Amino acid sequence: SGQHTRLESFDSQSGKLVSSQSIYEQNRIEMHPSQNRIYRIEMSGSPITMGTYSITNGVLASEVRSPYHGTYSVSTELTLSPDGKYIFNGAGFIFRSSMTASADMKYYGQLDREYTSIAFDTEYGEFYTANQKNYIQTYDYVTMEPLDQISTYGNIQKMFYNQQHDTLLIFSTVKLGSSSVAFTGIEKVYYDVEM
Repeated sequence: SGQHTRLESFDSQSGKLVSSQSIYEQNRIEMHPSQNRIYRIEMSGSPITMGTYSITNGVLASEVRSPYHGTYSVSTELTLSPDGKYIFNGAGFIFRSSMTASADMKYYGQLDREYTSIAFDTEYGEFYTANQKNYIQTYDYVTMEPLDQISTYGNIQKMFYNQQHDTLLIFSTVKLGSSSVAFTGIEKVYYDVEM
């Protein structure tokens, strides 16, 4: 049918196939920071659903699907928090991440807006979202409440937080002068800078 493919694990030393599980094609996948499970979200289909595959000694278990099937209008954007506690979705929904199947992928809360890019500052307990516009929304990681907005020159496409340099790196697009072509550039927001 061309709708299904395989999610496979391999031995890092020999390169041999260790395990294989069925997965619907066109999924975005993300490894949990503990590396003991993989989360997936569909890139097509309706409703968009999430699922997870646990990993034990390199062996993928069968998929466990989210307890919600169409309950929340999730987007195809899926990001795990660096501490592995939460699953953030671009529609603004936040779900718990847990090794306990009955607690995994359970609704936790919702941000005040949708986003297309998210980045985390784990040292100062903040995270940042953007939605292809020229501003960044700052949130408190503990309360998930908005704190501030930061303006940028261009429309934000993707963000990354560099913990080592306390810098938010931003890929943004901007039209220069009378040009009809948008250019992609890198913007930086510096934090913890001594004056």
